[in-house]
Amino acid sequence: MHIEWVNHASFILEYKDLRLITDPWIEGRVFNQSWGLLAETSFNYDDFSSITHIWFSHEHPDHFFPPNIKKIPAEIRENITVLFQSTIDEKVSDFCKKLGFKEVIEIKDEVPYPLTEHVVIRIGKVVNDTDSWLHIQTPDFTVMNLNDCTFSEKDLDTLARRIGRVDLLLTQFSFAKWIGNRTDEIGMQSHARKKLDEIGHHIRAFRPTFTIPFASFVWFCHEDNFHFNAFANRIDMIQQHIDDLESRAVVLYPGDRWKVGEGFEGSEKAIERYMADHAALAHRELTTFDSVSEEELKRLADRFIEKSLDRNSTRKLTSYRPLRAHLTDKNEVYSLSYRNGFQKVDLAAEDADISFHSQNLSYCLSHDWGFNTILIAGTFQKPPGGDFQNFKEYQWVAHLNNHGKKMKGTLGRLIDKVVK
Repeated sequence: MHIEWVNHASFILEYKDLRLITDPWIEGRVFNQSWGLLAETSFNYDDFSSITHIWFSHEHPDHFFPPNIKKIPAEIRENITVLFQSTIDEKVSDFCKKLGFKEVIEIKDEVPYPLTEHVVIRIGKVVNDTDSWLHIQTPDFTVMNLNDCTFSEKDLDTLARRIGRVDLLLTQFSFAKWIGNRTDEIGMQSHARKKLDEIGHHIRAFRPTFTIPFASFVWFCHEDNFHFNAFANRIDMIQQHIDDLESRAVVLYPGDRWKVGEGFEGSEKAIERYMADHAALAHRELTTFDSVSEEELKRLADRFIEKSLDRNSTRKLTSYRPLRAHLTDKNEVYSLSYRNGFQKVDLAAEDADISFHSQNLSYCLSHDWGFNTILIAGTFQKPPGGDFQNFKEYQWVAHLNNHGKKMKGTLGRLIDKVVK
């Protein structure tokens, strides 16, 4: 078995005739142009000609990025099988089918699936999330890819008992969402430390001989989240942390290749290259946005509200408090409400529920995944006098709708209980 590194959360697992690539994000900025790849990818679209299978863990664009997927040549796509978790909306599967992949297989939760005569995989969903993990079993080695999955300690221990010990673990090593206001250095440091604790939990649960830290090889490339880069966990520190936990850290740079089970001499060189990439961030161009007019925001808000009321319980949504957003480029506060629409309000910026650029609000209103994207992008601040929970209430409705679900009223919930 060999591992060939692509980038970030993407690698190729090669075993006999199988070449399975995971979560290929090759190029471009994601999460509303706020995340970029730390290192340049050496794998190109023609290289997909050697790939037999693609596994996508979830819909987030640093794992499933449609602009990149579309660039795989059509004649190559027709020879590749796509693997994905079973979903209600089937959006990812339908997208891949329309692109003409050889086959698109939705795999049921934790049901062993034989990819080849020698390779069996299991895919498991995370409770109350859209993410999934991948377990790969061969006669020689077992691999557990946790990517962005987060678990309670109880759920993790339960999963580890079902899976058993693994030879190789892949786990995220730094934060992947908003971690604090610009001045909250203690809070941002705390979020980074929590990821170290998570790595410890993962290693103690699965007892891997080798651990590959991954899914955090990004930089925050927007003018409103660039400050996060100073608090992200460094890969040199992570290598030592994993070694201290009595698993052998393997650090791979794009283009590196490792024979699983053998010592890898390239970790130090890979770390040097990543650290050089990080040191050069100050010279990279940041994403900035033009202001969105009040008229355009009103148009988008009206459409967003109409669509939301059509999909969900009107009584439930119209009971929500208004979301009050301070738009930094206008230095004005606006109210968004399912009952009263979109309007400017006389409110101090520090009493708003969220503070961000008008383009961020435009993105939230334009896409079902928009609110979630802004949470992950982290291109906002939490004013001291507001209630950020208001933003999360609107985000949750959009999140449900994005995955084929809806916000139900009391009657709808009662019917669900009876059906169950």
